[in-house]
Amino acid sequence: MSGAPAARDRNHRQPARIAVAVALAAAVLAVLFSALVAPAAVADADDATNHDRHPRTTAEEVCESMVRDSVVAAARKKLATPRTSAWHDNEFTCTYSFGRRGALVVTVDVLANGAQARQSYRASYNGAAHRATLFGFGQRAYRSGTDLVIAQKDRFLLTVDGRQLASSLHPDSVTWSASRAIFDCW
Repeated sequence: MSGAPAARDRNHRQPARIAVAVALAAAVLAVLFSALVAPAAVADADDATNHDRHPRTTAEEVCESMVRDSVVAAARKKLATPRTSAWHDNEFTCTYSFGRRGALVVTVDVLANGAQARQSYRASYNGAAHRATLFGFGQRAYRSGTDLVIAQKDRFLLTVDGRQLASSLHPDSVTWSASRAIFDCW
């Protein structure tokens, strides 16, 4: 009979062990869940993105080959010269020139933070005529007329300007295609 009390004692402690195991499992799941959800929450924060670590590199992505290829495909013409790019203070510009047929000019303003980018976007939006809100481009975007797209993402204000393009190049298609390609990079 000396074994019976020990067995009862083990059986009595079994529910406590199960409760501890369940609590540990819940804690592990909570940590895993927060690890999965936290990046999404951080991505929504204006000043806590990977773009903040290398804003110049992010801005320069508007001049990548993928964007160039989409511009050329939409225009159905080759570029007259290789694309050109330049930094002026905190503004990066990439120009896709079609010679006498005009150019698509893509500009990225790198602002100090998301609040300044939102303020700059609002000023542009409020001053634009014939604007239409666009969805799926950064945190906010609009199209003015058919040949100009303005978008704000994190601390960046993107302008894709096809207003210099000749109508034979389908400026609305070129502007839209370049905008899509840029946001595929971003």
